[in-house]
Amino acid sequence: MSVTFTKTQQKQLAILTNKKIVILGGGREGVSTYKFLRSVFPEMLLTIADRNEDLMETDPWREILTNDGMLQHVCGQHYLRCLSRFDTVFKTPGLPLSTPEIQEAIAQKITITSNMEWFFRLARGQIIGITGTKGKSTTSSLIAHVLQQGGLTAFLLGNIGTAPLSYVSQTNSKTITVLEMSAHQLQELHVSPHISVVQNITSEHLDYYHSTSEYVEAKTSIVRYQKKTDTIIYCDEFDNSRYFASLTPARRLTYGLKNGSGHRAFIHGHGLFYYDPQTGRSESVLNLRLTKLLGRHNYYNIMPAVILGKLFGLTNEQISTAIYSFTPLRHRLEYVATVNHTNYYNDSLSTTPEATIAAIKTFAKKNIHLIAGGYERHQNYTALATTILKNPVRSVILLPETGRRLQQNLLEIAEQKKLDLPTIQSVSNLEEAVAFAQKTAQPEDVVLMSPAAASFGHFKDYAERGDRFCQLVKNLL
Repeated sequence: MSVTFTKTQQKQLAILTNKKIVILGGGREGVSTYKFLRSVFPEMLLTIADRNEDLMETDPWREILTNDGMLQHVCGQHYLRCLSRFDTVFKTPGLPLSTPEIQEAIAQKITITSNMEWFFRLARGQIIGITGTKGKSTTSSLIAHVLQQGGLTAFLLGNIGTAPLSYVSQTNSKTITVLEMSAHQLQELHVSPHISVVQNITSEHLDYYHSTSEYVEAKTSIVRYQKKTDTIIYCDEFDNSRYFASLTPARRLTYGLKNGSGHRAFIHGHGLFYYDPQTGRSESVLNLRLTKLLGRHNYYNIMPAVILGKLFGLTNEQISTAIYSFTPLRHRLEYVATVNHTNYYNDSLSTTPEATIAAIKTFAKKNIHLIAGGYERHQNYTALATTILKNPVRSVILLPETGRRLQQNLLEIAEQKKLDLPTIQSVSNLEEAVAFAQKTAQPEDVVLMSPAAASFGHFKDYAERGDRFCQLVKNLL
């Protein structure tokens, strides 16, 4: 082996010796899995399988294939037909377990595993797992930032962009791994992190799961396999978070906007307070007006970071200094520019109606011109339409495909509740949306691109959509 592992890790890795392994999916996680397996098994025959028939002509696979004579590939429309030739499949999270070929492989006793599962098998030190429908990226990033600024060795991995196996050899008894965990990654796990953070969970990914309840259940692995010595941190204001807490014997630490019974972190005025059970006192940790995180919904992202900072022995000053210095993630209420005294914000990461509702409420004291719509995932837009009608949204600029459905909701609710309709404008693309917003917005208004929908079919992902919006806005300067 070219990488040094402990005896315990070597015992785990021995399970893969002499296995016929296929890496299913050649994206970022597939590359990570390949590099890890090749570092451990230099002479093992490996196979990469992917729908993209031109995958091996793209970076980094082109170079990998040139230099690795022990790598085979099966690419193209029928790539899943190869599974019966293998006994171990490292599956990408983006491919549902319900896929017929995957189900057939399971029936044939073929092992379906993942990059995430093997990280859990091999990683040393503490693992903090974070899940939720929205907010988990900010929460994960903020937790890692607080721990790192406090002088601790903490890695930020998982759904946020870095496949965990890429860092497993760097973990030791003193490291802390902060993992953002999606439903797709959690669904196949039979292990839970030492510390789980459960944010609010609402309807999402109904193009992948048959129902909201199936989606919620997919995430429960984050707590199902915890022990009494483990910890769950959750907001007890949300039904699904309380449900997750009921599934684990772990120590429960709660937080909420008010000082509820036993809350470790809570909000009073503009202050965030931490209750210390050892002293029986609540102490002020930070002034929320001094953070760069906009909106009341971000309080839910900040409180777990405070609790974890305290659990790992950081002082209030260390925690507050770190949070004050934290820069919000790109594409999440990201200020882009001021054009003719109108402020433009990129909120492309808001792919659910709940996230867009939070964004609208953030600017509730301003006149808003909302750009929304995108890929159809059959989410319920009733609450979003109601929020639009009850807030100072002066125009709604609607993109396909979900824009049509949101418009229908707006028309129906406005008639039912006798509410005034904002200006509604349907457009074909972001270029038209930004042009209409510029023409309509007045000085001191806010133009908010918060789609409440995914970007697929129009953009590669939310980041590409957000980048395009930012460029269009900057072209107005």
